[in-house]
Amino acid sequence: MLNYSKWITIIFLIFVLIGCTSKEEDNFKGESEHWKGYLDVPIKNAHPFQDLVITYKGELEELKSVQQLIYSYDFGNYSGESAISFNGKSPSEKSFTAVISEKEIKRDGVIEVTVQWSGQEETFELKN
Repeated sequence: MLNYSKWITIIFLIFVLIGCTSKEEDNFKGESEHWKGYLDVPIKNAHPFQDLVITYKGELEELKSVQQLIYSYDFGNYSGESAISFNGKSPSEKSFTAVISEKEIKRDGVIEVTVQWSGQEETFELKN
């Protein structure tokens, strides 16, 4: 009888531990040769908008000749685009943010991101 109660206790503790380690957010991540991106979406959403962040993987110095940066995103049923003109000044950061509506995000979907800069273009997918 003692062996059964030990096993029941162990199984119970395993279920408790699994329940305590549930995900608090969905993490969409992806990258291309020069860019990487992420979008963290809380499961229990406290805010209706989330930040889609794209970051240049190289050195900031490599972006100094960029005059304009255009990045777009597509969730299938929702898309958007942002354009930044640097007006002859070099970018001061390697990360750029687009604010998007959380309600448009399909948690099991894929987000396609396209970045255009200095005559170059790269497309990559963010997956959960």
